[in-house]
Amino acid sequence: LASVWPVRRAGLFFVLLMRVMDRSDSIGQPFCETVAGVDKSSLATLLFNGESGNDNDRFLPGYVTDRRMLLHKNIWFPNHIETPERLSSILDLCDQQGLFDRMKKIPSRLASLDEIELFHSKDYVQQVASFESMGDEELQKASSTYDSVYACQHSFTAARLAVGSLLNATEAVLMKRCVNAIALVRPPGHHAMLDAANGFCLFNNVGIAAAHALNAFRLDRILIVDWDVHYGQGIQQKFINSKQILCVSIHRHEFGSFWPHMPESDWNNVGQDDGLGFNVNVPLNVRGLGDADYLAIFHHILLPLAIEFQPQLILVSAGFDAAVGCPEGEMLLSPRIFAHFTKMLASVAAGRLVISLEGGYCIPSLSWSVSCVVRALLNDPIPKLAGLNVPVNPYVVDAMLSLARRLKPYWKCMGHLLSAVNATLTRANQKPLPAHDSVFSAKRTDQTEAACTTILETGHVSNQDHLTNVISDIEKLQLHASRNGISAHGRVDLRVDMVIQPYGDFNVDRLAVFLPEKRWRDAFLIQSTLANASTFRTRKKDFSRCIKEVEDFAQSLLNGVSVCGCLITEHCVTNFWNMEREVSATLANSTACNVLFVCLSSAMVRVERRSVGQLKVTSVAIPFIHDATRVDHNILDENIVHPDCYNIDLLWSVPNPTTADRLFIFLHFLLPYVTAISPELVILNVDLDHPNAKHLAPSLLSFIVSNFLTLANSRLLVCANVPTVSYPDKYIKSSLTALLSALAGCDMPIDTLLSNKLSNYSITMVAELVYQLRTVLPTLQSVLLPVSLIDGLPVDMNLWFGRMHRPRPLKILHDYFCKHLKLNRADLISYRTWSTKTPCKICSNRIGNWVCLICSEVFCDSNVNSHREQHREMQRNHNFFVNVTESSVYCYLCNAESGYRSY
Repeated sequence: LASVWPVRRAGLFFVLLMRVMDRSDSIGQPFCETVAGVDKSSLATLLFNGESGNDNDRFLPGYVTDRRMLLHKNIWFPNHIETPERLSSILDLCDQQGLFDRMKKIPSRLASLDEIELFHSKDYVQQVASFESMGDEELQKASSTYDSVYACQHSFTAARLAVGSLLNATEAVLMKRCVNAIALVRPPGHHAMLDAANGFCLFNNVGIAAAHALNAFRLDRILIVDWDVHYGQGIQQKFINSKQILCVSIHRHEFGSFWPHMPESDWNNVGQDDGLGFNVNVPLNVRGLGDADYLAIFHHILLPLAIEFQPQLILVSAGFDAAVGCPEGEMLLSPRIFAHFTKMLASVAAGRLVISLEGGYCIPSLSWSVSCVVRALLNDPIPKLAGLNVPVNPYVVDAMLSLARRLKPYWKCMGHLLSAVNATLTRANQKPLPAHDSVFSAKRTDQTEAACTTILETGHVSNQDHLTNVISDIEKLQLHASRNGISAHGRVDLRVDMVIQPYGDFNVDRLAVFLPEKRWRDAFLIQSTLANASTFRTRKKDFSRCIKEVEDFAQSLLNGVSVCGCLITEHCVTNFWNMEREVSATLANSTACNVLFVCLSSAMVRVERRSVGQLKVTSVAIPFIHDATRVDHNILDENIVHPDCYNIDLLWSVPNPTTADRLFIFLHFLLPYVTAISPELVILNVDLDHPNAKHLAPSLLSFIVSNFLTLANSRLLVCANVPTVSYPDKYIKSSLTALLSALAGCDMPIDTLLSNKLSNYSITMVAELVYQLRTVLPTLQSVLLPVSLIDGLPVDMNLWFGRMHRPRPLKILHDYFCKHLKLNRADLISYRTWSTKTPCKICSNRIGNWVCLICSEVFCDSNVNSHREQHREMQRNHNFFVNVTESSVYCYLCNAESGYRSY
């Protein structure tokens, strides 16, 4: 057993430690037992999505739908945006991609009237039932009594199917007949109230499912996440007094001017009576928000709340009207971001995640968004996001921090977030957040509305005519299996490299080798022993061979041969920095990409970014498996930071860190940081042979690995160092099971250890890291160091609207500029709000345009139609124009061009 056991199945190597599959040490709860307490063939199915029979389909995600719901339509206005094509396009695309073939089909059914009356009044249910016997005119009259509702003779049946289908999906998940599920249903439901239809909704599908789960399964904690762009008032009104339901809604608000125009949809409505603190609203007061804005909400608000709540079931009101192109939402979320949302929630749900379709009215982005969610449920590679290292919109930050202040009495994690913000502000010699609830007094202005309207009418990406360019990359996205002409079952590339140590004779538990030509249940075992193994190999040879294995593994991930992988070794890659240098040097000769190395067992904190040939290498070392040898309060010296090359070194100053300390650093620094840099390959080193490794909770390890799978198209290589005989088998089995199950897409339940007390040293550590990286990490700086919010909003709100690519700071280099520009720096807009394809305001030309630095309008060059000169003649004080394509600024006062640099 000197090297790896190579057994190839469809281009993947499968070797698995047999000890992981021991039934005697099942860990965790609900769906963790589907990993730690299953037979060999079942675990193989989990790890590799193997060809499963009926016995193993409970490890698959489920889906439920019914084409009879397409009969619900608007008979007097056929072009209504809530059209049957919304659902049919989703079903057709998922069928075309073969996604449903890989899932467990859950049967649909009609919900009983008693089930519907768990949420709605009996009189209202009877009124909806009467739609079946009404004529067209009666239906139109009855519908007009509600706000934004239509009905036909088939609406009652379709609404019952929608409710019944979601109930079946919820029951299937709770009864462990599948792992996670999605209900593709219509009509939507989250606006429907106790005795009134509302906003295209007849029955409240998710609300009824939550009430049913409480009633039939005696659950104590249900998390409802509503990411539809509209406020789902029906759900919140029903559970406003309940502490069993945590409702989190992220919706467009615009200070109450956006439908449904309800003041209770603001951040200050946190519940009533026993439900105080369990009603959470994140109001979005501007349009045109992008992926970075929503991810900040997930990282700093939603995930911490979900982890502290420890839900037994997660229900999602999944509206896709915030996706790019939707005329209702006017937001800029890419379809692939919804796969990230799904994966992050799944990392907390432990297999109990049920997603229900709500809104979404741009057919192309809707269908692609849902397909991305389905792929995430199937544990397919999560599509990579780009352009995330940008400032979070100040209105979003204000809503987040105001909400955190309001929730602080009820949730520890919100107090921790505010402490981190104040610690970072203090480190930057800034005044702390004001004592009143809102960070600044925000008001909607006519200028804000004008900015939205102008840009939306002139080539904004929310215009459906421009949608094709935005989602073309989604259309080109192919499954790993499809690219290689194989069935879509391969999942985890797992290799075991056991190094022979010269200090003893001992037996290693048997290894399970799965043959490609046999089903998993026909796997056989190979008995191996190290008793007679040679002990002459030197450490140098061991290290070289192990590094070669890591390099080959990394290449297989980059080339698409493997999806994700785990390399289990003994001692060889304990020296993380040697491994990082060796692997970087080798990859630099063969590829040009952005590689991220993460080590959880370093003795100090290090964040490093450098270039190695064509390679951009980012290395992060966080001592999660380490105790501070000493607490040094004088370690906060400044480090030199450059956008492309920096090195931050800090002593690990968290004595006896708890799981809460590790989780806080991960959520508020490590995860946002690695997400912002958008790596193309992630190599994670976990040293289980470290003396303090037993303090790393398996549930936290599972959570970390699961969220790292959202990076780099899921190209994640985990290098796990395991001890020989130094630790009890129970710990090793628990840790490896947590690691492997997360790679396979089966997440562990959140451990109660995560509620441990947080150390102030952890808060100080995050504050110092954010402060020192403030110039190269605007996405975190804008949230944890919100200096601009304290001083107030920018005067010209054009800089927050209408951009496909988020703005980057425009740093003025005085040496390159004329004296006029330097003197008028205060008048300049500090963020560019247009791309190189933004059309001229007058003639729609898209080549070589200039943007006025005073008013942000875009005009063509003198070589085209001279609209820049015309604008200057009409606005004599608008003297400065910037051309991003040519990297120059034109000053009319000195009639000359000069350079600029943006970073």
